[in-house]
Amino acid sequence: MQADADVLQERQRLLDDWNEYCARRAEYVALVDGFKRQMYGERFAERDFTIENVTVEQVIESKEEPYKA
Repeated sequence: MQADADVLQERQRLLDDWNEYCARRAEYVALVDGFKRQMYGERFAERDFTIENVTVEQVIESKEEPYKA
């Protein structure tokens, strides 16, 4: 019974630590968001951009040769 209680206590402690971390992380994200709003002003409300890689292939030379079977 004591071992079960110890395991449950440890799980509860880990859950409490996790919830504390999540709360601190949310606070940090809010601070960063506020800082960005202050620094960028109206530009902060603009949509995020995406980066697209575009590959362009160009044929430089083409040569036809007869097929010998």
